[in-house]
Amino acid sequence: MRLLETALAESGGLLLLGLALILAGALVESRAILLVTAGSGALP
Repeated sequence: MRLLETALAESGGLLLLGLALILAGALVESRAILLVTAGSGALP
């Protein structure tokens, strides 16, 4: 695991991994908001 982290950091992949995690979190959050909105009856 330490070797993988070192390789990612050296290649700059750590930034890409961080961005991917942020994007994934935003998608999950927006989907959760849509589910809550639909569940509350605000959407037809």
